[in-house]
Amino acid sequence: MSGRLQPPPRGLGVALLALAGACSETPSSGVAAIGRHGEAIIGGLVAGHPSLDHTGTLTYRIRDTGQTNALCSGSLIGPQTLVTANHCISQMALFEGIGVDVFWSPGPDFREPIDDIPVVAVASAPGDEPGFAGFGRDVGVAHLDRVSEGVPRLDVQPFDPQLLGVSMVTLGYGISSAAGLVDGLRRVGRETVAQVEGSAYEGLFGDFETFVELTVSGDATDANILPRVEADPSLADLNALQAEYDAALLLESYEVVTGKAPGDTQSCELDSGGPLALVTPDGTWQSYGVVSAGPRLPRPICAFGQVFAVFGPDTFAFLERERAWTDPCGEVGVEGACAGGVLVRCDSSFERNVRQLVREDCAVTGGECLASDAGAACSVPG
Repeated sequence: MSGRLQPPPRGLGVALLALAGACSETPSSGVAAIGRHGEAIIGGLVAGHPSLDHTGTLTYRIRDTGQTNALCSGSLIGPQTLVTANHCISQMALFEGIGVDVFWSPGPDFREPIDDIPVVAVASAPGDEPGFAGFGRDVGVAHLDRVSEGVPRLDVQPFDPQLLGVSMVTLGYGISSAAGLVDGLRRVGRETVAQVEGSAYEGLFGDFETFVELTVSGDATDANILPRVEADPSLADLNALQAEYDAALLLESYEVVTGKAPGDTQSCELDSGGPLALVTPDGTWQSYGVVSAGPRLPRPICAFGQVFAVFGPDTFAFLERERAWTDPCGEVGVEGACAGGVLVRCDSSFERNVRQLVREDCAVTGGECLASDAGAACSVPG
């Protein structure tokens, strides 16, 4: 059984297969004042303070049924721009084709959001490497249909390898217990940067023997399982496991392992895209990365630490550009409007990766622009 998180299947399962961040019993001092103890979760605090509303959920809604649920976590970094994990926004063209809309829903409980703003465009950070989760450097942005008034923004900063060993703050809406509880509440936690280069599996498991033991038995003991597997190859293919272990390398400057220090919380399902942050003395949140992925093994979920996609040089430059995005369609929707005899509409498609304002002079074809409750269109002559 493979230990690495595999790329999600096509469809709504994308969010359910992407790992993300939880919470901490002893977060940094700047967090303690804005969290309160919740139930026995994966080490965290319920985080309901409005100053944390920069982080909300990416929520899907099925048009035919109205069913909604959370996909991932995402943070507001510009007037109409969120930062999240690339794997969280990689399925938008598919969603569009099957009648699923995605919204950003800030607030302390994604079941009762303080806003719901449609996502109208997305972009992925540059880089061709597959990365630990198979989604490149696994940072992306989602652009919103409008500004969310009164919601604070999250600052982004380039990741510095000198943050190795630093306890950082995480925030998200994901699974809050090893049993898989999702209660919709935002939680805040602490995760220590454990490794910034080299083998991701070494950072997550410590050594190859522990990885094999966890893969085979789901447990880690003081016994050495390798001689047992060598004597009974039916237990596991050691050569295949060694190849996987050796291939799981962190993208230097773009991926780190967290969550291995005593007292650390564990990021988990649905927290993907949530921030890896520091809180300044004045209360400003500065994010250096987003929750990306974690290992899959026969043990309680989120038990081994996780990989964050951090803002290396190219990714940070990408975020600096994208955070200033403004909607080229302005107030005009896809249904269109009439400006004199000119039909103006928003051409917006995830499949074609386009969001642009289109103008059509109806007089050119001998018609006129007619507006109705359903929108606007050029009339057909005769």
